Amino acid sequence: MEVLYEVYSLKSAEVDHFVQRVGQQLRILTNLKHDNILEFLGWISPEDEGPLRVIAVSSKCEGGEIMTFLRALDLKDENRRQLVLGVSQGLAYLHSEDVVHGNLNPGKIFVDWNSGHPVAKIGGFDLCYLLSETPIHPKPEYRTSRIVRYTAPEVLTGHKAECDMGGDVWSFACISLEVV
Repeated sequence: MEVLYEVYSLKSAEVDHFVQRVGQQLRILTNLKHDNILEFLGWISPEDEGPLRVIAVSSKCEGGEIMTFLRALDLKDENRRQLVLGVSQGLAYLHSEDVVHGNLNPGKIFVDWNSGHPVAKIGGFDLCYLLSETPIHPKPEYRTSRIVRYTAPEVLTGHKAECDMGGDVWSFACISLEVV
């Protein structure tokens, strides 16, 4: 499970933005169907006293996060390359659907088992958006932090406010070097 977006203020403008942002994310997640994308099962919104939030519920991957998986097992280079290939196929699928992940890093890649072989699955769509729609990005005060090591230089330097497909590819390259 992953928090898609949360807001600590219940002012009308904040709630409206929250509803628009979450609606856009849920439309994206509902339509993603690929072997290397974590399967979206639905969403919940806890009714506690905390912030207004929506949590995406996805299928479970037995291997957990990719780097934890790799530290636990001594995989052959061939299997590591297969994991990288799986991430590349998942990212190619996202981009073919005009979806920008926006925050790709090892903590957003999970490993499942398929016929005794590890299969990489991309998840963590908290900053995703569609190129074909005007993106509704989280407001800066609610934005999920990015891990600098996997963030494209143009995003870090402020030349681009948000990650784009090129930024996703940069993140993929950084992850690939670490996995292989």
